[in-house]
Amino acid sequence: MVILMKLLGICYIGLAIVFLLRPKAMDQYIQFWFKDKRMVLGGSAALFFGLIFILASRFCLWKGFYILLGTIAVLKAVMIFVIGEEKMVQISKEVMGISKSAKRILSLFALGIGIMMVMGA
Repeated sequence: MVILMKLLGICYIGLAIVFLLRPKAMDQYIQFWFKDKRMVLGGSAALFFGLIFILASRFCLWKGFYILLGTIAVLKAVMIFVIGEEKMVQISKEVMGISKSAKRILSLFALGIGIMMVMGA
């Protein structure tokens, strides 16, 4: 489980670096989830990974951090299923409208979370 958490952290770091270097890639990534039933798939994946984080937290050094990440992921999944795809698309389009510098700041935040995921596992 610890190795899985470290691998997920490395993937998170890689994605954050891509978004940091190319803020437009964040828009392309968000638009990817708009097609067909991908938003529902994303909600299911968030629920799955949230449960994995919560279950794996007992094997990690920073238990509270992984419980927090798992809780946030589960809440994200519940939000997707409760408020619906249309409202999530609206919220996502608002995020796509922010400036490049704000997207880079979000990417730095994601990079920090990824580094913490690797260190805390």
